Amino acid sequence: PSASMRFVLSASEGQILNTRVAHRNGPRLDYQIFNPDGSFLLLMISTEGENRRQISESGDHVIEVINQAGAPAEHTVIFGIE
Repeated sequence: PSASMRFVLSASEGQILNTRVAHRNGPRLDYQIFNPDGSFLLLMISTEGENRRQISESGDHVIEVINQAGAPAEHTVIFGIE
């Protein structure tokens, strides 16, 4: 509750990052994706559905999953790089 979890994925410019945070139980979560330089690749999105983004710079990308509610949330995190 009221916390976040970060995942780091290394990807190269031009690749496609597939992200899905599937809700299982409790409140819905949000997430955002940071480029290696700290700028946003994706700014705060709901966990509904899958998201596909082309990587604009090579390096480590940080995906932050955020529970803004005061209750626990169960979810499944799925990432893929094409």
